Amino acid sequence: MNYFKSIYAILKKDILMEIKSKEVLNSMLVFALLVTVVFSFVFEPGSQTKNEVVGGIFWVAVVFSGLLGLGKTIVSEVQGGNLEALLLSPVDRSAIFFGKFLSNFIFLLVMEAILLPLFTVFYSINILTHYKIIIIMIIQRQLVILAVLDMFFWLVFMVLKGFLHVLLILSLQHIMSLN
Repeated sequence: MNYFKSIYAILKKDILMEIKSKEVLNSMLVFALLVTVVFSFVFEPGSQTKNEVVGGIFWVAVVFSGLLGLGKTIVSEVQGGNLEALLLSPVDRSAIFFGKFLSNFIFLLVMEAILLPLFTVFYSINILTHYKIIIIMIIQRQLVILAVLDMFFWLVFMVLKGFLHVLLILSLQHIMSLN
């Protein structure tokens, strides 16, 4: 199978699974909305402090909801047995990574597209004057955040999977030695 067709097939599978379950986007949106609403009550309306930290609040909502969404994506793959099937398929592992990366990128973009207008309402900010810069910054930072988080989650999964296999083998050896 062609490398790009493999990436597209994984991307298509993840998007179809999300359309069917709506698990990842809903959890990401609820968390981001909670962060937005809670922090909007912390500051007085028109406060200078609010204007200084609103960008940080936005990125806290984005990073942690991205972590939540990425975790849900990987857990659903592991629990459904899809990850084992992907790893056993004759597809390059980097194609699996990029397919997952692109699907999570799209999920995060959808979440940010919904979150940004809410930020303008809750924090009384005007994003229309600098919308081009804001869009470029969101895409740039999102790529970096997702690349790091995606690699971290896959690394942790592979290490834990290997650790669990070693633990299982050691426990079986221990049980056999007792007999």
